[in-house]
Parts: sequence; C-alpha cells; structure tokens
Amino acid sequence: MNDQKLISDEFEQHDKVLNEVCQKFNFAVRPDWRHKWFFRFLQISASYRYVRDCQAEIKSGGKNPDNYKDYLPDYDLVNMTYQGLYDVWHFDFVRWWATFGQLQFNKLEDIKFKELALIQFGKKYDQNKRQLFNIRFQNYLDHVIDSPSFPDTLILGVTMDKSKNVLIREFIEIMDRYNVYPQENTAHGNFFIKQSKLKEGALRDCYRTFELRIRFPEISLIELAKMANTLKTSLAGIKDDSNSEAAKSVRSGIKNQLTMAINLAEAAARSSFPHTKKGPGIHSKYLQMPDYFMNLFNIIQEITPYKTQDVNQIVNELPSLIERAKSYNLDSLERLY
Repeated sequence: MNDQKLISDEFEQHDKVLNEVCQKFNFAVRPDWRHKWFFRFLQISASYRYVRDCQAEIKSGGKNPDNYKDYLPDYDLVNMTYQGLYDVWHFDFVRWWATFGQLQFNKLEDIKFKELALIQFGKKYDQNKRQLFNIRFQNYLDHVIDSPSFPDTLILGVTMDKSKNVLIREFIEIMDRYNVYPQENTAHGNFFIKQSKLKEGALRDCYRTFELRIRFPEISLIELAKMANTLKTSLAGIKDDSNSEAAKSVRSGIKNQLTMAINLAEAAARSSFPHTKKGPGIHSKYLQMPDYFMNLFNIIQEITPYKTQDVNQIVNELPSLIERAKSYNLDSLERLY
C-alpha cells in the first residue's frame, strides 16, 4: 500500500529544481512558497476544475449545462480566477509561473501615504477650492480602482484633534479590523496571496493527508494518521478501534487537515488563498461522482510534466513560454477530456 508514488512525495525535489531555476533565470516576479502552494491547491479545486470543464465544452462548440449555477452558485467568481490563471494541469509550477503566474501576480505600485486634502478648523473654503478637493479625490479613486497593479487601499478621513500616540493606536486598530497586513516581498497584483498566519508546514501536511485519503479511501483515520505522519501527537499504541482521548484527538486532527485541504483548494479558486474558512464550494452531488478527486490527482500526475525536471532544459524553455504567453488565449487550450 505504501509503494504507491504520491505527488506530495515529489514536492521536495520540485522545490529544489524551482530554486535552482530561479537562480539561473531572471523572472520579472520571483515566486515564493505561498505561490507554489496556491498553485498546488488550485490544481485540486473541484470548483476550478468544474469551470475548466465547462469552458472546454464551450470551446468545443457546446454550452454550459442549463443548471450549471445550481452546481456552482458563484460560477462567475471562480471563472474570473480561471480567465486570469487558466490551465493548471498542463504545466508544472515553474512553467505555469513563467507563462501565467508572474503576469498575474505582478508587482504593485510603490505607493506611500497619499495626502488628498488638509481641511483646517475655522478656515473658509469657497466652491473652487471644494471642487479642487473633489477632483483630486476622484482622480485618486479612479487610479486605485482602474490600475491592475495597485495594492489593497484603505481611504480614511483623519481628524487631527488627538495626540500622535492616540492617532497611531486608532490607526493600528483600523488596520487590525481590516486585516490589511500584506506579506513582505510577496508579489501580487491582479491576484495576490491573502494575509495569513499559516506556515508552509501546515499547508504541506494537509495536502499530504488529503492526497493519502483519496488514494486510500478505505483505511481508518488512525491508519491515515500513521501513514501521513503529519500530526505532532504521538501515535504509539493507538489502535483503530480505540475510544481513548488520544485516539479521539488523532481523529479530530486528521479531520481538520482534510477539511483544511478542501477549504484551501476552494479559496484558491476564488482568489482568497490561503483562507481556511468554508466557502460556498461546489454542490455536494458533483463531489460524489465516482473517484472525482482521484481523477484530479491522476491528471496532475499523468499530464503535468513533473518528470521533466532538468534545470537547464527548463531554463532554455522559459523564454519561448513567456513569449507565447503574450498572445495566449483560452481558445488555444485543448480539452482535457
């Protein structure tokens, strides 16, 4: 049972290759570990795959099923992600990043604080001055909304009637409320990685646990925990039929990892990675198709050129991939089934 090769078994080698490629090739935007895991979870998103299949049907002359939004209520939202990031099953990460990723996770404009107006107490402002403030504000707002490389922006009105310490404290409270703390040096533009305290190890663990569950659906949660080896809890002496507190803790931990994996995949499809809260997702009937996720993992393993991981070969391929990406469109994608 343990002889079966897992995709997650190869991630360490893929990461090593990616690091070597990044040392030899000057990407416009260099990816970090968050982008890798965004891609990996997007590959196993049921919603993203559903939109991919619908688009493939349309391109071949068909149309979406009449009830396609019954299966995926927020189809349009997921389709927005698909229109930007396209096919994630014909590429490994480094080739996808060169072709699509670095174009969409582009660098943000380097924007500092923007002073729009200073309204002074007791001072009279005529209509011309007010109109100037309005124009300045509207121009700034239009630039923020229309620019593809503008960061998340919070527009505030600050009354200067408190001490500097109080204003700083209130400003920090507002930032905490909106969770506006982008990761340092995480490239983002049209798409970006959401703020999260999750560490790479947590993403790796829940992906591995989920893949093993799909590969071996009949084993117990205790067996799955032993095979995955992703929990910090000791598994020594815990049997499948045990009702001890230790066994309950192990089952709970594994269930949490499985849930987190699905939620991360669906968050990636909605450009909100790595949020782990349960979103709308795809209709449960669609997920109950025989071996649905097994097929996804098989597609990743069979179609994605994981085996072609020669660094020099990849580096030589990248310029032509980047050139092709300039004129890439969905019509050029072949159906995956």
